[in-house]
Amino acid sequence: MKYWAEEEIEFLIEWYPIEGAKLCAKVLDRTIISVYQKAFKLGINSPYASIQLTNVEYKLRLKDTEYLPVEPYINTYTKIKHLHINCGYIWKVRPNAILNNRACPQCTVLGNIPTYFYWINFPKLGLDKVGITTNINRRHHELGEYFIIKHSVKFDTRRKAYDLEQYYLGLFKPYMINTGELKSGNTETFKWP
Repeated sequence: MKYWAEEEIEFLIEWYPIEGAKLCAKVLDRTIISVYQKAFKLGINSPYASIQLTNVEYKLRLKDTEYLPVEPYINTYTKIKHLHINCGYIWKVRPNAILNNRACPQCTVLGNIPTYFYWINFPKLGLDKVGITTNINRRHHELGEYFIIKHSVKFDTRRKAYDLEQYYLGLFKPYMINTGELKSGNTETFKWP
């Protein structure tokens, strides 16, 4: 666990309200999730964190971007399907992530980045999860729960890992359950019989 230095907190207090999580995460060499969580604990809001928009207002905010909402907007933290116009990929993502310039995962998947496919078990929660990551240790910190790696495979490209993840998600679909108990990745959790 990486503790927050006083200088990092001061930077977050000054820049998070102006620039949001993406820039702060990059400058501080932290994950976007850890920046969101620390800002939330400190009571700091980004320009997009707590805004209330109508569905029409949200669509207007995306007018000059590469993204379109596919489902009606609910609020900035509820995941809805979005379309990346450039590649045609549709995925569920929080609107505030789109407003904070989150990149399309499919376009990232197509890159030649060594990536792990993993299947992990959370003994305390009685859940399993599959996913992909470039760093399993960092993923452990992001999930925030003790887990056992049941299976992992390193691929030379993200695309190959993604394809295997999609295969397993289809296979485990009857067992999928979103308990909301993890810090992230709840949509890929399942109870294995």
